[in-house]
Amino acid sequence: MKFRAEVKQILLASVLSAACPMVVHAAAIEYSKTDVVLRSGPNDRFPAVGMVMTGSRVHMSGCTREYRWCDVTVSGRSGWMPAADIDVEYNHQRVPISRYIHIAERSGIAVVSFDIDSYWSRNYSQSYFYTEIGNWRNIN
Repeated sequence: MKFRAEVKQILLASVLSAACPMVVHAAAIEYSKTDVVLRSGPNDRFPAVGMVMTGSRVHMSGCTREYRWCDVTVSGRSGWMPAADIDVEYNHQRVPISRYIHIAERSGIAVVSFDIDSYWSRNYSQSYFYTEIGNWRNIN
């Protein structure tokens, strides 16, 4: 009786794994390759919200369409970094994003847009610059 129950569990596990295959590609790991100012938007004219030190692990939500700026979280703080300052771990090496998107089979880097109203409301509503949001809307 116990043997049948174990066989049923194995069969059920087999059916579920076929119906819901596991993700084969692990999420990429990103690092800051230099000391960089974390910005409140995808341009170096947006207010600074922190500093990211060389070698810090960053969690990337995605990058702008041209892969110039990336929306990241570092130590619980969200902001934008130039893509040129981010390395991605690939095959046990750190490579620049520009190289990674060309060599990785499936880079997994999402293309994201920036809407200042929703982004700042979600991340900076308590920041000193939030009340001046109208002054920052036209930065390209």
